[in-house]
Amino acid sequence: MFWINKNYFLLWTGQLVSQLGDKFYAIALAWWVLERTNSPAVMGFFMVVSVLPELLFGLIAGGFIDRWNRKTIIVAADIFRGLTVITVTLLLTVGLLEVWHVFVAAAVISLASAFFNPSVMAVVPQLVESDEIPRANSLSQMIGGLASVAGPVLGAALVGIAGYWPVFLTNGLSYLAAALLASFIGLPRGSQAGHKASLLKELKDGFKFISKNRLVFTILLVIGIVHVFYGSLAVGMPFLAKSLAGNGIRNLAYFETAMGAGMILGAVLIGHQKLKSVNTRPLFAAIITFGLCFTLLGLARSNGIVISLPYIMIVLFIGMAVAVGLL
Repeated sequence: MFWINKNYFLLWTGQLVSQLGDKFYAIALAWWVLERTNSPAVMGFFMVVSVLPELLFGLIAGGFIDRWNRKTIIVAADIFRGLTVITVTLLLTVGLLEVWHVFVAAAVISLASAFFNPSVMAVVPQLVESDEIPRANSLSQMIGGLASVAGPVLGAALVGIAGYWPVFLTNGLSYLAAALLASFIGLPRGSQAGHKASLLKELKDGFKFISKNRLVFTILLVIGIVHVFYGSLAVGMPFLAKSLAGNGIRNLAYFETAMGAGMILGAVLIGHQKLKSVNTRPLFAAIITFGLCFTLLGLARSNGIVISLPYIMIVLFIGMAVAVGLL
């Protein structure tokens, strides 16, 4: 099922390993920051630091990716991220890890991801035949779903059994394993043409196109709003999980898993519509769904509901809205 060719299998396997490690690390680190600071402001700032470099540098990364060797970018970014997480692990094991260390590490990982993620998307058509691209893209999307559903629960269980440092180390090693697998990928010669136009001109042309195309601008605006909703939820989920009955980190794992499952369901539900035409109505429906779900979360908490199941169901619907708004 997963075998298209050797090169794609190496890329797919590496991504599955590293994304599972990512989910392990994300839930463990969020809980570590919560226990260390118990501050929504610090958690919010941490989320900003975790995504802002990728958002900012993602605007210019495409120009570099078209000029550099994509395999080299993928391998280098994974090694860079792996060594960063292993450094965090070492600081934790010797008792020197501070909150500002994980902030710096988050910014470094986000910066590397700004070049890594588009490179993976761009390299897939180089690895498979044109008639296999839909299947390859489907398998690539499956990775995110598998990692989102299984990763949080397994990561929380590992934290409960072994503590934080084995989870951190697992993620660092998963990046290095992915880099090793990617190093064996063979790209066809001449598959990446050089660009004679200046990078600055390409950026200007891109911004000009966005500003003049109302549909593209609207879609990007809605995606930005969805990120705001999702970011606020990501900040609040650890505190909500801690306030409910039962084990806090396990509650958080259930929330993260529900979010991943919702994103998978949302992607399946809207998949056939995306093939027909571009329609902004589902995007605005996603924003309305966000508003309703956040209202329900507030009502449930204000009425003293402390069992996790109602919140898990609401987060599941939020995941579906995220899929509609971002896919």
